[in-house]
Amino acid sequence: PVEVLKQIFANPNIEKAVNDFNQDWYSMYGDNIGICDLKD
Repeated sequence: PVEVLKQIFANPNIEKAVNDFNQDWYSMYGDNIGICDLKD
């Protein structure tokens, strides 16, 4: 399963989407807050 995930994330479009998401996330929440921190 890990190899499949690596292949999925190696896809340039998905990688771009993940990077874009991370940039949006950090601009909104900063890099100290993860998804797990939002549940409170």
